[in-house]
Amino acid sequence: MISVKSICEKIEKLISTVRIPAPPVPAILIACSVINRPGLSAMLMASEIIKRQAEAGAPFGNLPDGSANIMEAMERIRCEVIVEAIKRDMKVETAITPGSIIIQNADGTVGSNVSFVKSEGIGR
Repeated sequence: MISVKSICEKIEKLISTVRIPAPPVPAILIACSVINRPGLSAMLMASEIIKRQAEAGAPFGNLPDGSANIMEAMERIRCEVIVEAIKRDMKVETAITPGSIIIQNADGTVGSNVSFVKSEGIGR
């Protein structure tokens, strides 16, 4: 027999796994904002994490005995590994919907893609 508690747990699990998709960003905003994006920097990421680690109660800077803070060195290494993996391994795949690509031929006729077009890119 199923208890009320187990039903509530199943409902809670279902609700917690459902995510509302982010609203789409208009193409013009993407095109305008991408110009100003510098790309990922492991050093800047690590610096921001180290700067904010006091918020979590972690020691900042050298330890009280004067030794180096190994946790800060690990943050730098962690960020470098993540950024390198993104730059080296990340692949972006997109699908362009039918009718999105308009082509004007040399003879003046106009056409468009009739099926989905796959596009690929890299993460930086």
